[in-house]
Amino acid sequence: MRTFRTASSALAVVAAAAGILTATGLPGAQAAPADCPNLNIIAVPGTWETSVDDPKQGMLAQVTRGLPGNVRTDYVSYPATAFPWDGEVYGRSKHEAVTAARGLISGMAARCGATRFALIGYSQGADAAGDLASEIGTGLGVIPPDRMAAVGLVSDPRRSPTDALVGPHVAGTGAGGARAGGFGWLSP
Repeated sequence: MRTFRTASSALAVVAAAAGILTATGLPGAQAAPADCPNLNIIAVPGTWETSVDDPKQGMLAQVTRGLPGNVRTDYVSYPATAFPWDGEVYGRSKHEAVTAARGLISGMAARCGATRFALIGYSQGADAAGDLASEIGTGLGVIPPDRMAAVGLVSDPRRSPTDALVGPHVAGTGAGGARAGGFGWLSP
């Protein structure tokens, strides 16, 4: 499991995963509908970066531009708010992001049996994507861990000192505390 400090680090891993899947195909791939991607990236934007009207704005757009045609990116639309004056509190907003991302993966996985997945998130989106990655990695998710190609979390509020990082070592734990159970099979 990698926690990324910069968008360029996250882009490098997502692009590498896309390139590997493009070049090698998927082991044991079965016939699937023609519109099934090799890789489905689920991108969860940060606080105030998404809305029902424009879920593709924000920092993650820089990470998902220019990927090969057999890679599909779905942005999670959720309240992305952190304060009560916006009508929702952080916990409910994050819960909606996890639920929406889980639904995107579940729907694609049911329709496209050979598609692999990548989760990326920034800030509150990293918090949500990380929680979903933890579910999947510990065997409690909507897909088995071996269908995950990559996870990239930028500014994850629940970063653990034991999480693998790209870039220089950063001491300490995120403001939200480490995830109980970590990332399971996704840790490497």
